[in-house]
Amino acid sequence: LELKWDRFGKKTFLSVQAFFVIIIALFTDGFLMHHTGDCGAEGLISRTAAGALAFIVFVAMSYFIVKQYWRGQTTVVRVFRMPILTPRLLCNPWNLARYISMCCLVFAASSTAPQCLGGGRRSEAPSSPSVGGGLEPEMHQIDFLMVVTAVTAISMWGQLIQALVISTRLAALTYTIGQLFSDVTRFMYLMGITLVSFAAALTALQEPGFEEFDVSTMNLL
Repeated sequence: LELKWDRFGKKTFLSVQAFFVIIIALFTDGFLMHHTGDCGAEGLISRTAAGALAFIVFVAMSYFIVKQYWRGQTTVVRVFRMPILTPRLLCNPWNLARYISMCCLVFAASSTAPQCLGGGRRSEAPSSPSVGGGLEPEMHQIDFLMVVTAVTAISMWGQLIQALVISTRLAALTYTIGQLFSDVTRFMYLMGITLVSFAAALTALQEPGFEEFDVSTMNLL
């Protein structure tokens, strides 16, 4: 096994990681370094290239997922004690993160490209005048595209943790963190319930900046 890893496995692994690093670089340039409403040539090219590569990966992974499902190459995964028949490709958390990020990236790229190609630009809400005649800054609005872009960023950068297995010491650290993930998940459940309860209380009190329940939750986050 060590001989196969040294001759073939390591090269294939590094090639896959390098390919996704290219997609991450295009995503970072097109969606983060350049605003999605900016239809400049540089940002548009990066977003289009990232979306095109993501679409190719999405189609390839979808093909293997369907192929494994029909061949019975599945594993029962329990989510909240509910058994779910899952193809083996998605049983790997790194592949699952890649698949989710590719889906989100394709959606984000396909949502922004038509506006720029049509000569449009995402509109920004104007500031409302205040009583004193100045401009009162409005509360930041979060749309669905922003949420999808954020999920894409977390999934794409998070899957790079797999590259740590190249180092023996970092691989051991990654395994330890993976074993602690179940405890972290339970803690996040507790924190989520606590956060929602405080958001509900502040909304009921109509504190400044907490007039709406969804805004209160985002502000506490």
